[in-house]
Order: sequence, then structure tokens, then C-alpha cells
Amino acid sequence: MKRIGILSDTHGFWDERYALHFRDCDEIWHAGDIGSLEVADRLAAIAPLRAVHGNIDSGDVRRLFPEVLRFRCEQADVLLKHIGGYPGRYDPTVVRLLLKNPPHLFVDGHSHILKVMSDQTLRPASTPTTPMLHINPGAAGLQGWQTVRTLVRLTVDGTRFKDLEVIELGGRQPAVEPGATCMAAPLTPIGPECSRREYTTKDETEKTNLPLSNLYDKTCTVYSQFQGSRL
Repeated sequence: MKRIGILSDTHGFWDERYALHFRDCDEIWHAGDIGSLEVADRLAAIAPLRAVHGNIDSGDVRRLFPEVLRFRCEQADVLLKHIGGYPGRYDPTVVRLLLKNPPHLFVDGHSHILKVMSDQTLRPASTPTTPMLHINPGAAGLQGWQTVRTLVRLTVDGTRFKDLEVIELGGRQPAVEPGATCMAAPLTPIGPECSRREYTTKDETEKTNLPLSNLYDKTCTVYSQFQGSRL
């Protein structure tokens, strides 16, 4: 098993809480718009880094990180790309690849909108009874229209994904004033500056306080940081 930290759209911003929440991870995956090599270097100092460049990344970042990265983690086939869309609305640059050879997990960014959902229409050849899982970790940086900055953690066990957590870092401010609360509530506090909402796969105990109507095909909880409703 491997514990993975996932983030996107840092746009050159560094938050020391990235290190706090990813310190026990075996790998870190960045879904693009890194913003600087300094951010990439700091992440790589925490755990081995896999990353792709995004549309705002400059030449030095693009030379180091590809546009598309496909790799194996445990026995899971993982596809990483910055601009990818989501189930039912994939970006034209990736849709043929997904249809021809679906991975177990597709991770993207760009939209700054947190999404965790499975695609019942796409099933990897090696696990035809299990739909592809899509994750957009939202935006971890300050730039953009997101109301809450987010990180994602999950465990890869063979071809299964479990113990998925969403870490909410608060709003688009470099620090949280003493006594301030995060913008999405109610949440379970895990520290003075941020809160956590947990999402679980079908084999785990349901931990989130979202209503059951927000479950997407009983595989994982779907959460929109804008609406908190089923996507």
C-alpha cells in the first residue's frame, strides 16, 4: 500500500501546511500550474514527486515536467494531466486516450473545483467491474476563484483506492487570523489553521457529515466546494 498526497494549481505559492499534511505520504502528485521550480523542489523534499505542467507554467517547469504523465502506483494505472475535464465533460485533448484505454485513476486540475467521482462508462481492461475514478483536488494556491483551498490524500492498495481525505486550508488568504474559521463548515478540526472533511470509498465506514444523497453510485462521496451538492 502507498499513501499519496495530491494537489494542483499552487501558482507559485507555498504553504507550510503542504509539508504538514503530506509528511507521511509515500508520494506526492501535482496536477499542474505549479508556478515555480521552488514549489516543486520543496514538495520533492517531502516525498518523491510526480507532476505535470499546466497552462501557466513557464519554460523551466515545462522542461522538467511533461504535459501528460501515465504511470503505475502499486497495480493501479494512473493518468495525470492538468486540463482534463471530468466525467461526461472531458477535455478534447484527453478524451480519446481515456476512451481507448481507461486508467484506474485519472487526476487533473485547472478548474480549481474539487471533484471526486467515478465514471461508470469507463472501466479499465484489467478490472472490468470497477469504474475509473476521477479526482480533481481543487486549488491549493491563492490565485483563482476557489473559495476554499484544498489538498487530497488517499491510499492506493493494489488497484483499489481507499481512505480518501480532503484537507481544507481555508480561503484565498496567505494566513488565517487567530480565531478565524474556515469558509466551509461544519467540519472536524485537526489544527488551529484548517479543517478536514473525510471521504470514504465503498469498503470504508462513512465518515463525512454530507447527506447520503451526495453519494455518487456508492463508490465515493462527491463534494463541490461551491455548492456541497451532488455533481
